[in-house]
Amino acid sequence: MLVFEYASNGTLYEHLHYGEAAQFSWLRRMKIAIGITQSLRYLHTESRPPFAISELKSNSVYVTEDFTPKLYMGVGTQIRVASLHKAMSTR
Repeated sequence: MLVFEYASNGTLYEHLHYGEAAQFSWLRRMKIAIGITQSLRYLHTESRPPFAISELKSNSVYVTEDFTPKLYMGVGTQIRVASLHKAMSTR
């Protein structure tokens, strides 16, 4: 069973394409962008084992009531970074 925090503001995709994205303040845009980059940094460098997300799209970014972004990675979209480095090796 997977449990996720409830994100009452839906996805970033919904806000960009169907909502009132033009009314997003620059502060709110920066909060979302910084939150996404902090999440990616954690997944790539601090989580053990580190993970990379194979598909980061606006419909996989959920926003909470205070517009904190939450990444939904899905079970099949995680790639171990060590495996990625091995696959990209030139040897």
